Amino acid sequence: MKRTVITVVAAAAALTLTAGHAQADTKRASKTAKLTGSKATCSLQTWPGGGLPNDHARLTCKVKDTKADGYVPYVVWRGDGYAATEFAFNRKGAGKSITASSTKANPDAGYETVYFKTCLTTPGWDRCSDEQHWSL
Repeated sequence: MKRTVITVVAAAAALTLTAGHAQADTKRASKTAKLTGSKATCSLQTWPGGGLPNDHARLTCKVKDTKADGYVPYVVWRGDGYAATEFAFNRKGAGKSITASSTKANPDAGYETVYFKTCLTTPGWDRCSDEQHWSL
């Protein structure tokens, strides 16, 4: 009887380790969005937080001001059907870069596609690049 209990405990531990490994962080290749005056190179990391795959996401971006025009470059990112988040405002000036991260949780469904673009604070409507994306 004692040996059976040890075997069951060992099997449960092995299943737990296997399940934990299958839900490890996933990092995806960097992508770049460009606009005259701004360049953003971003990488995406996802992980399960509440049991759903990819229900947490972190975008890390290096944002460069490529033009001395006084406008501030920044990044906007979103998941399918979810509100966009603005972050990584680079106020350092022409030729300077900053690196920043933004983390979001989507406990209802997890992320399927994540989009980002770089924008500039210009009078009237801000100008933005085409969106880049990762399909998860």
